[in-house]
Formats: sequence, C-alpha cells, structure tokens
Amino acid sequence: MKEKEIERLNLLKEEVLSLNKNVFVYVYACDLTSQADRGELVNYAKNNFISFNRIINVAGVDTQKAFCEYTRE
Repeated sequence: MKEKEIERLNLLKEEVLSLNKNVFVYVYACDLTSQADRGELVNYAKNNFISFNRIINVAGVDTQKAFCEYTRE
C-alpha cells in the first residue's frame, strides 16, 4: 500500500482515538485481493493476540450472508 494511504489511515486512527481513548486501533495495510496479503493479515492478528469484535468490510464486495459463513479464501 502506498505511503500516502498508510498516512491517511494513521490520521483516521488518531481521530478515532481523540473521540475515545479507551479503544484499541491498529493500522495494517493489506491488499485484500491478494491471498498472500490476507494470510499475512491473519498472521499479524494472531501474533499480536488481536481478536476481531467487529469488522467493517469496505473492500468493494457487497455479498449478503452472515460473516461466520465466509472462509479465508
């Protein structure tokens, strides 16, 4: 991901934290169309003991089914 996009994500993180300092915000840039990148994202989460409480998918896919029905692929 381009540096400018990562910078924008970090600015958004700071904005979220300014509204609520009691939340954890992690920035991890990932190409969701890449199976390797998705695997690295999952490994990053596991290695940093991150569990997802809520996920907002803004990658451009609008499939209507329960989140738990999705696979890593």
